[in-house]
Amino acid sequence: MDELIRRANLALLEGNRDEVLRLLKDQQPSPEVAWLRAHAVVDDAERLRLLRSVADSGQRPYASLAQAILGREDDFEIKLAEPAPYQFWKREGFQNRMAKVREDPVKYILPGVFILLAIIALVVWGITAGIKQKSEQALVLSQTQTAIALSLITPVSPTPTPSLPPLPQSDRQQAAYEAGLLTLYRIEYPTTRPVTYSSYSLDNLAVPAAGSQFVAVEFQFTCRLEVCTTPPEAEVALELKDGQVIAYQSGSRPMLVEQPVMPQTSSGKLVTGWFVFEVPANSAPQAIIIYTRDENNPELEIPWPY
Repeated sequence: MDELIRRANLALLEGNRDEVLRLLKDQQPSPEVAWLRAHAVVDDAERLRLLRSVADSGQRPYASLAQAILGREDDFEIKLAEPAPYQFWKREGFQNRMAKVREDPVKYILPGVFILLAIIALVVWGITAGIKQKSEQALVLSQTQTAIALSLITPVSPTPTPSLPPLPQSDRQQAAYEAGLLTLYRIEYPTTRPVTYSSYSLDNLAVPAAGSQFVAVEFQFTCRLEVCTTPPEAEVALELKDGQVIAYQSGSRPMLVEQPVMPQTSSGKLVTGWFVFEVPANSAPQAIIIYTRDENNPELEIPWPY
């Protein structure tokens, strides 16, 4: 790889777009140069022009990557052109129904008026009954809370969640793929943080099965796409030394109550997030497996540091 191109790639990974453009200012046009410039320019029209030139070049892997981005841009344009869900009056079905109402207003409007009056009557009755019931419940609740408060002798202070230090720099292994750069940052084995399952509400704490424990792994993710809506844009699994792979591509997965998902981010930006795995106590992790959406590099591995 040309040294100037290598430096431009590093600058792009660090999010320094100005440095990328400065390094490539006098470079001869090529698909690789156009690809880097497309990720560094601010103007959207210029970015799309550069990506189209890369897609038309046919050079792998840049042409296929550029074509995928342009395809997503076209999908976004189509979705943005559609009426928002709340703008029901702009949708074709509603317009057709309104045309029928205008043709015969008596047939459609009078039944609607009677139904509306019936609904209003039911709502008024429900509100009246609800106010009476809530007044009775409030009285009982007040008496119960008073009794509980009098029975408490020693207040209980909340226990803060301990935080283990990050891994040493030498143990922070990385995996690079089309969507971004995933870095192993911290491991809690086992974790003492509150855990729940993605199918439960955050108030329902999860308990590991007998003979198992929860392992929490914190990652840093640097986005390489225009927008990363579901970082890390890949499925993360844990391989044990006995060959078993713990993955949650389908079904409910454990997660920390304090941070259920990684926040979405944009190109060059870094976010952190946790993944939780339920591991049998008689086994031990061997590696972290990353199932990417990259056709050329669908599966990556980060060795377990301990």
